[in-house]
Amino acid sequence: MENTVTINGMDDVVSTLQRLLDSPDTDVSYRIDVQNLPDFELYLKGEKFDNSITPSIMKGVIELQKSIYRAYLIARYGSDNLQMLNNYERSALELRVIVQPGSTDLVAKMCDVAIKLFELINGMENRQKYIIILTVLAIIGSGVGWMFFDSYLKHEATKLDMSKELLIERERTKQLLETQKNTIDAVQMAIKSQHITDNTEVPQSNPLNNEEEVPVVEEETPPNNTAATNNENKAVHFKQLKKTDVELIAVVEKAKNFDEKVELASARTEESMRKLMASTASADFVRFNNQFEASGNTMQQIASTEKVESEDITIRKLFRVLNIDSKSTEFMQARLRPNDQSYPDFNAAFSDNSISQEKLDRLTTALTSYHPIDLSITAKKKRGKLDKAFIAQVRNIDTTKSFKQQTEESTDV
Repeated sequence: MENTVTINGMDDVVSTLQRLLDSPDTDVSYRIDVQNLPDFELYLKGEKFDNSITPSIMKGVIELQKSIYRAYLIARYGSDNLQMLNNYERSALELRVIVQPGSTDLVAKMCDVAIKLFELINGMENRQKYIIILTVLAIIGSGVGWMFFDSYLKHEATKLDMSKELLIERERTKQLLETQKNTIDAVQMAIKSQHITDNTEVPQSNPLNNEEEVPVVEEETPPNNTAATNNENKAVHFKQLKKTDVELIAVVEKAKNFDEKVELASARTEESMRKLMASTASADFVRFNNQFEASGNTMQQIASTEKVESEDITIRKLFRVLNIDSKSTEFMQARLRPNDQSYPDFNAAFSDNSISQEKLDRLTTALTSYHPIDLSITAKKKRGKLDKAFIAQVRNIDTTKSFKQQTEESTDV
């Protein structure tokens, strides 16, 4: 591999990632050399932030570190299990975070860790590994803030629309009550004009005879979120989008659809970044990676607005059976790992009514013989992970492949 592509900033990250996504080749004929990348910066101002950080901010920074570890693990091993990191990898990918003087200003040196990411996959480079790492760097470096802020604006707009609908409905109720009152008045006038005798029996519960019993809907104060954009505590200031910012957001969205591993790496990185953003809740003022500024409370709201819906899927693949748990008399479950490592390890349940003893024996044989087995799985897919999985069909064991020589890992269900 003689050719070299040099990364000197986010512009190069965008162009290289776009080039990889457009390429039809699985292998790459060049290596990536990172020369420069912007730092990740988190500026905090408030009573608790004077050359110091709180435990919640520490947890947020740890989430940033985890996103780097997971990017490497997914690129190298196809799994986001942090226990798979050895001591050398953990040390090499450790972020260097500097606390600047004055109000707390945290600076994470992304260039150093990006260099190590590409060094650690040296000799194993392929298109997918490059895409995973560059996508994660793009999300951390610039794109993530705009995506979160866009979700927040849509969320606030939805709440505003709901408030408008509520006000409209209240106005309709007022008009209806006014119409009813006018009708009652008209009927009472008609009764008086016809000189109806006092002996006429009228049910006491009849609203025509007791105006005070007409239900009255009291007006409520509209929710405060209708003026969220005008509330000083919720004000959000953000820099003007440049062409590179727009291109970066577009290429990250495109990369997410490349395959399951890139989708998983993206989802896990965004999850970590949301936790980092939410950790700033106690700050009076936050500048998030020089992208936008707001109070810590608003940052927390921005981080929590996205609601990812799960997707029902059915997949058929070769799986490695890591463990079988038969403690439950009603449902048993197996710990599975896709042979192509397209998803992280997951638990899949099955009942003794749905799988015969013969198929259960086949699963057990796959476990003890270290051979993959052909299975159909139904599951909920969310953020690149499988949940509520069930084994739908058990087919044959592939004896041409073996995991016998692989390092055994923890397989507790």
